[in-house]
Amino acid sequence: MDKISIFIVDDHQIVIDGLKALLDDIEDFTIVGFSTQSKKVTQMLATLSADILLTDVMMPEKNGQALAKQIRTQFPDIKILALSMSGAGEIVHEMTNNADINGYVLKNIGKAELETAIRKIAGGGIYFGEEILTELEKHPR
Repeated sequence: MDKISIFIVDDHQIVIDGLKALLDDIEDFTIVGFSTQSKKVTQMLATLSADILLTDVMMPEKNGQALAKQIRTQFPDIKILALSMSGAGEIVHEMTNNADINGYVLKNIGKAELETAIRKIAGGGIYFGEEILTELEKHPR
């Protein structure tokens, strides 16, 4: 069985460390890289092979939407899972409609849901957390 390779970007190192600690225990997941600087991600991905980009949405240098759009253009095979504290309808719409992401979950989810989201996206599906779906229903586009 091939491992699912994951690259993590979040402007908070403690979040990256926590995600690495959670995901390192999953036998068929491998963390191939990480960065707290979103503007350096494309440069790093050019030398790595990643299946999934697990990205924060609200980052100071380059937000998740801008990063996702750039990844989509430069690395169209990489699947993008947004991980955010905000599930506000406008932000979710921007990420889904303008950045063409594969999934969106909130940072309040547990390990099991994160694993489910990554597996579903890696398998070619999409995944949106329950709170995200509820928000999208409240603010349809």
